[in-house]
Amino acid sequence: DQLRTAGAEAATRDRHLAYFVEFAEQAELHLKSEGQLLWLRRLEKDHDNLRAALTWATQQADRAVAGLRLAKALHLFWQRRGYWSEGRRWLAQAIANYDAHRESQSPGSHLHLARALVGQSWLAIYEMDYVGTSVVLERTLALAQALDDSVTVAYAQGLLALVNGYIGDNAASYRCAIASVEAARRAADRWSLAWATHILGWNAFYHR
Repeated sequence: DQLRTAGAEAATRDRHLAYFVEFAEQAELHLKSEGQLLWLRRLEKDHDNLRAALTWATQQADRAVAGLRLAKALHLFWQRRGYWSEGRRWLAQAIANYDAHRESQSPGSHLHLARALVGQSWLAIYEMDYVGTSVVLERTLALAQALDDSVTVAYAQGLLALVNGYIGDNAASYRCAIASVEAARRAADRWSLAWATHILGWNAFYHR
């Protein structure tokens, strides 16, 4: 209230948002390492701060990219701590805000959109929303291919393999699993390759 009275609320909220975007993106890297448990606790401790930053970012046209980066960086946290519905809501708001002002964004920021769509799809799969997930993943795949982003292609194809497997289209599931591994190899990204290989193994175990 005092900041608002002094005309300093927006500037302070922007500094708060910038801090937690950086914090979340740092945490995202650690959630793919042996330090993930420590960083899950750190994110949990600051969850209300992260919510406040997301609230501010998703309501402002000129903060759409920051909101997208923050929501994208948190999807693993939401996934692993069971905040599936909440995470989907935040990602949907961040994506909608970005889409509403997409023409004013730089092409380079579309990479954040592609990876936010991956996060949205992942959480949707946990909630067994396979039809909605397929639509999002087709958009993700087209965007990632246009950006020549092999890491995101690997995740999109791997998640499509899961969706197709769950709905019983085993042939499509296998094709997507193979495509996921191939994309991860092109990217030379060890984490996505390990994940894609895991999806291929899941496919073989359950469907072949």
